[in-house]
Amino acid sequence: MRLSQESAARRYYRAMQQSLDSLADLEESRPSWVQSLRPRVGIDNRVPEFIEEALAAEQMPEGLVGVLMRVPQAASEHLAVRLARSGRRTEREGIVTLARSVGSPCVRHLKEILKSEVPAKAATVVGLLSRLDPLAVEDLLPARLRDGARSFHDAVVRQLSIAGAPERGRLLTDSLELLDAMIIPLALDEIGMCADTETAPKLLRIAEGEILPPGSEYLRVKAIEALGRMRALVAIGHLRRYVESRKTFGWAYPDEIRIAAAQALAKLDSEWITAFLPQSGLDPKVMPLAPLDPIPERDFVRHRRYRRVRLSRAVPAVITSARGKFTSSISVLSLDGGLLSGDIQIPVGTEATLKIPAGLRSISMQAVVRFVRSQQAGFEMIGIGLEDRAKLRRLLVSLGSPEAVGRPTLVERG
Repeated sequence: MRLSQESAARRYYRAMQQSLDSLADLEESRPSWVQSLRPRVGIDNRVPEFIEEALAAEQMPEGLVGVLMRVPQAASEHLAVRLARSGRRTEREGIVTLARSVGSPCVRHLKEILKSEVPAKAATVVGLLSRLDPLAVEDLLPARLRDGARSFHDAVVRQLSIAGAPERGRLLTDSLELLDAMIIPLALDEIGMCADTETAPKLLRIAEGEILPPGSEYLRVKAIEALGRMRALVAIGHLRRYVESRKTFGWAYPDEIRIAAAQALAKLDSEWITAFLPQSGLDPKVMPLAPLDPIPERDFVRHRRYRRVRLSRAVPAVITSARGKFTSSISVLSLDGGLLSGDIQIPVGTEATLKIPAGLRSISMQAVVRFVRSQQAGFEMIGIGLEDRAKLRRLLVSLGSPEAVGRPTLVERG
């Protein structure tokens, strides 16, 4: 035991392997003894340290993979949690490489957690498992989504986004009917960022209002924006119709649907939309507030969905949740979130109604708090009516010019 502790302290991974092998041999004849001895050996509880040091090192420490293979349960759980906290692609890919080195025992344990553990723990392994065995996620996730609450659905969408599996667009598209209505807009954003055009047919059905009726027209806007992000050429005819169709008095579709379609066409059929815009009745000032595309060369696991606007003056806001009502102000805002200032005592993950005074009627939206720090809180929008979104867009145009504020991070992407 003393030699094992010393080898762990000095990172003699070969010696640790021998110690773990000895414990495995003893387990056949003295299982109860090994059960009491293993925690005192001091290897399992140091797995997080080993992983952090490996991620920071220029090359993999010799013998570390052998140690992780001998403690696959502890290794897989810590790797999954660490991937869920990743902010950069380089560290994420290092975690995935380590997990693949541990091999099938890692995958088996992650599958068991997703299948049987409480939702909070199950959500932490979805991301890593999607990289190691996406078919397992496809098989096990629907049952958990049916029984899970909104917070679980939110965590699953975010973890799939962080993990960046090529299959995540399909996984999310297949899960849309199972997701809480407030989480579907976030899933549609991520599907668009995946650029998997095989998901386009279902997005077109959402854009047409054929499925997901509880989500109202806001989901149609999100689906249209996703089609533009993924450059779905099959959508061009539909998008033109949204922009140019008229009824007896005025246009056939709400302005937000028409703007989303016009912005998507700017990526898919720029020549047509440039020629039609002068007669479209759309305000050219709002067109630059378009959904952003991912930037593959940037070393971030998640990319900002919309440009942030630093407002020329802070606007008041009232945030109401089950924990009470708070008065705040907003100086940084976008079409899907922003930054609240003031004494806001609301925990991360809290769902709330946010109201911004604007004319005779306030702009109202549903939001979730993503981070809290001294006198500040970041929120992400999870629901808004089209009239309110149009007013929010006009507010952004009138009070500032689009510009990036800071770098996109894991928790601040609004």
